[in-house]
Amino acid sequence: MQTKIQLFTVPFSAGIETVPDKFQMELIDLQCSDALREAYNKQNLLLFYKNLDQNKYTNLVNNAKKMGVLFGSSYLCESVFSRMKFAKSKTRSDTNLQNTLRIATSQLLIDIKNIVKKRQVCDYQ
Repeated sequence: MQTKIQLFTVPFSAGIETVPDKFQMELIDLQCSDALREAYNKQNLLLFYKNLDQNKYTNLVNNAKKMGVLFGSSYLCESVFSRMKFAKSKTRSDTNLQNTLRIATSQLLIDIKNIVKKRQVCDYQ
């Protein structure tokens, strides 16, 4: 697993002989490309893999997808447990824990001003 994580995070520093066979040719091609090295240095990691040619670097892109999901879900899980610990503390009794956690971990951006504005229009009609 450590090899796949290293391959994902630092593909230009990964040793060709240390990665599984299915990655070796793609990794050699990747490491020889100055344009891809420059793109890697300028972009965030997930954006780099998103823009990588999936037909040419199939195994590397698939590995990146697996690693990206792995860390994202771990972060979300830790975040939920942290929020739950706060919501269920001795000083707070929250009978609606599920809704509290849903709001706390949601990525939705709420436009409160627009909602209030629409509500005011509806109230006057």
